Amino acid sequence: GRAPRVYNAALTAAFRSAEYQAGTQVYEKMVELDVNKSLPAYTMAMKLFANESRWSMVRGLWDEAQEAYMPDDPLCGARIDAAADQGDIAGAAKVLDLMHASKLSVDIGHFTSGMKACKNADEPSYSAAQFLFDKMVEGDIRPNIIAFCSLVGAHRRAPLKQLQETRHRMAKLGVRPNSVFLDIYLIRLLQSDVNNIRSILDIKLFLGR
Repeated sequence: GRAPRVYNAALTAAFRSAEYQAGTQVYEKMVELDVNKSLPAYTMAMKLFANESRWSMVRGLWDEAQEAYMPDDPLCGARIDAAADQGDIAGAAKVLDLMHASKLSVDIGHFTSGMKACKNADEPSYSAAQFLFDKMVEGDIRPNIIAFCSLVGAHRRAPLKQLQETRHRMAKLGVRPNSVFLDIYLIRLLQSDVNNIRSILDIKLFLGR
């Protein structure tokens, strides 16, 4: 049948069961049969194609959805999550700009995904991640440990002073580091300027482990 609800349910079921390839095939069948696509269908299709790392399809779905509808929170969330996984800093920034312009609610998850894009980019940008982090704080959104993990993850080859400032801000905000954060921080610390670290003991003391 060509009922949109049937296909929407199939897309959702495929995503929830991690059958991403099967889900993309459902969407391709929708296109073949010219089934009307709703905003939830576009949202779920973007998630499915993103999990298959089919980034050109994700971008095409995003463009098509914007032409047909006014983007909503779930659609924007799916697009920025895909940008985060791809390391598409510009794509993530455009979604955040659109959300602000459209008066959509931008929460900590959106900012964290933006910083994750900075971390996963071919050329990680700690300055872009720091900019997003500052915007998040300016918007009275309290960062959590997940946000700090994404922020520090983007600090590949960042100056040692920059890493130290991030750690101090974390302490000032009362966010306690977990093992994931400490592992990322240690790696970035070694990448920043190993000449400033005299021993593993110094690292452990610096991290407070």
